[in-house]
Amino acid sequence: MAIVTAVNRPRGQTRGGMSAVLQYVMKEEKTAYQDRHLVTGVNCQANSCCTEFISTKLQYGKDGGRMYYHFVQSHPSGYKIEPALTHKIAVEFAEKAFPGHEVVVATHTDVDHIHSHFILNAVNAETGLKYHSNKFTLQELRQLSDEICQKYGVTTLKQPELGKQTNGVTTGEYRCAMR
Repeated sequence: MAIVTAVNRPRGQTRGGMSAVLQYVMKEEKTAYQDRHLVTGVNCQANSCCTEFISTKLQYGKDGGRMYYHFVQSHPSGYKIEPALTHKIAVEFAEKAFPGHEVVVATHTDVDHIHSHFILNAVNAETGLKYHSNKFTLQELRQLSDEICQKYGVTTLKQPELGKQTNGVTTGEYRCAMR
């Protein structure tokens, strides 16, 4: 039962800010599981991702503006899912959701709600185009996440019926309920 959210970081869109976020999500104490760390680079190496992100930006002359995007795929507290399966789902999600982009996937196991962080280079390594999102992007990412979760037998949230009036839950309310 995963939900995908975007982490809005209007500040910190600098090389130093990007480096700090990457260091945070890849912390060994957060990603530890058995004898390994659940960190994977998609289209990049996790141990040199910041350098690779910057090299891609410089290659295409796009080292200004938005440096990265940050998404989280989170399972509710108490939901029983193996961390290795969570990470496998997250890596597959990153490969399908962000083709051609360098993405670091880090699954955090240090809290009671297992979750995966995705740090996405804003510049596509294959095309040089910047990633753009719109008001439908998050819904599309959630749908893809649900499809992948269902493939692995992981429970998903019931989709609301379109066009019906609902008393929606804000992101803040959702996160509060998750805690």
